[in-house]
Amino acid sequence: MIVVDIHAHSKKSRRNWFYEQFGLVFDYTDPEHREGRSRPMLAGALVKVETWKQNITEHRMLDTY
Repeated sequence: MIVVDIHAHSKKSRRNWFYEQFGLVFDYTDPEHREGRSRPMLAGALVKVETWKQNITEHRMLDTY
């Protein structure tokens, strides 16, 4: 994966956090972390993220057929 400088600075830190929460590690080419390449990793090393469950509520739907 290649991270490219296409977003505003405020969005970059959120973008970086998003990828890094899954365990991706980047070697950035600049101190501001605008561009970089992810280090090689096995798929099994990815981190399972379930924080979305805090914001999602499952509702039972009744069948109308």
